[in-house]
Amino acid sequence: MIRGAGRLRGKLLLACVLALFVLLSAGALGACRSTDAGAGSADTLADTLQHSWPGDTLTMGTYAGEPLQWRVLARDEAAGRVLLITEYVIEDIAYLQGGGNTTWAECTLRSWLNGEFIDAAFTVDEQRFLVETMLMTPGSTKYQTRGGSPTTDRVFCLSIEELQKYFRCMPERKTTATAHALEEGVSEFGGGAHWWSRSPGRYQDNIAYVTPAGNIDLYGINVGRENYMGVRPAMWVSMTPADVEGGR
Repeated sequence: MIRGAGRLRGKLLLACVLALFVLLSAGALGACRSTDAGAGSADTLADTLQHSWPGDTLTMGTYAGEPLQWRVLARDEAAGRVLLITEYVIEDIAYLQGGGNTTWAECTLRSWLNGEFIDAAFTVDEQRFLVETMLMTPGSTKYQTRGGSPTTDRVFCLSIEELQKYFRCMPERKTTATAHALEEGVSEFGGGAHWWSRSPGRYQDNIAYVTPAGNIDLYGINVGRENYMGVRPAMWVSMTPADVEGGR
């Protein structure tokens, strides 16, 4: 009986050791898989961007708990980059909190896009794809309002000139708002939402915008307007993160 009990204890001890070994091995394998998945995500995104052309859509980042869908507007082979804009209006936000005369260089929307939005929407690896872009914002030739100083941004709104260049017609500019943007106050009419450009309108406290039908309203709307206007962020991204120095 004693020898039998000893053999039983030995078997139980061996079973425990084997179980512990399996658990430790599974943990180590899981850690390896996690690391590989992170590297794979960057590689997958790079591959997607390298094979993206105007008119394509892709997913990059998340916002308000939902994946961010982007439309490819342009491809710059020489610089190894593509221009993206969100497929939908993603947030209800004023161009300048509190209102007043302003330009793109001075507005709070620009600060939000290049700070809080980037940090909320993209992982550190994804931020490595974002390209710092020199932007010129022309003034209004119709109303003689100022466009403001040149800026260097990673995320921005399109100017009137860019809207006319990258969208061939009104229906292409027409888009809806995400569920989050609608909850925050963006208005939709006839199946479309309003969204900001970065160009000045009739007055220095007005900004031109895209109407729900996809038309460009040059007269503009007051920069402090919220619970109505939304934003479609745009950005140039590198086709490979190695071409970008660091991230936020």
